[in-house]
Amino acid sequence: MRIQSGDYDNLFQEIKNDPELFYRYTRMTLLNFQQLVQITKPYLTKKSPRALVPELRLLITLRYLATGDLPFSIALAFRVGESTVREVVKEVCLVLIKVLQPLYDRNLKFSER
Repeated sequence: MRIQSGDYDNLFQEIKNDPELFYRYTRMTLLNFQQLVQITKPYLTKKSPRALVPELRLLITLRYLATGDLPFSIALAFRVGESTVREVVKEVCLVLIKVLQPLYDRNLKFSER
């Protein structure tokens, strides 16, 4: 059912062609999203054939963070379980800290010079 009617497989694929709508939906540009997918992909890729793809895991997390919506609502929109949303958000946030903190620290140290 997720492939046929979830936000990722339908709405998200459409808004990729509309920069303004994409930004309003994700709170970032498509280029920034793609870059974030690339640097987090090694940490977000699961071996199970039923696992959510890294792009979807990141999108679920961004929607949660950007909207403050309940996991239940996000689960309905993406056609995944509510517990899946909770687990994905937790895992992806930890990955974001892991990959972005060194970049932030490096830029902060550079700007202090």
